[in-house]
Amino acid sequence: MQFEAVRGIKRLQFLLLEYRFFKDSEEGSALPLSLPWFLSPLSLMLHIVKSRALALLRLPCYFVKLETKIVGLCAIQEHHESLLVASLGVAKEYRRLGITTRILGYIETIAKHMGKRWLETLVLRKNIPAQRLYTRYGFTFTQSERTHCIMRKETRIDHRVLCLIAEKEGSCGRCRHLDTSANTMSSIIAEPGV
Repeated sequence: MQFEAVRGIKRLQFLLLEYRFFKDSEEGSALPLSLPWFLSPLSLMLHIVKSRALALLRLPCYFVKLETKIVGLCAIQEHHESLLVASLGVAKEYRRLGITTRILGYIETIAKHMGKRWLETLVLRKNIPAQRLYTRYGFTFTQSERTHCIMRKETRIDHRVLCLIAEKEGSCGRCRHLDTSANTMSSIIAEPGV
């Protein structure tokens, strides 16, 4: 499995694939409003407007590939103490193969490298399959809003490991020297074998 950073015009492809993966979810539960297939263009526009789809264009986004085929995607957003899983989707034909768990594991590794205390995500209240998946991965509900649930998982960061990483990069997260810029995030993601 490989992670490829999404740049330039490929961001439009990311939005379209995200919509397709979400539309193919169980009964369209990953979309705010599920419409019949013949209203797909309207459904796509609603997805872009009602979800944070346009905001994703500013975030680090990644295609998840098996060989050359895009089988999933994810976007992350850095906050002070947490890393938000802003988007996560897997193609219908590749579900229930452990790909989502591996993507979450990879995102958690990034969070640990960045010295983040939490992984967080927003899940639609009606998207019970996603809620179950995140719960199995160790997320708990922290807040429930009208349309979304906020879920959170604590990342266990061993400061000794963080300092070993810091020696490699010349910084330490606890000492606030760890560079969490997009360049560092890209280098973490580019590391092979994670």
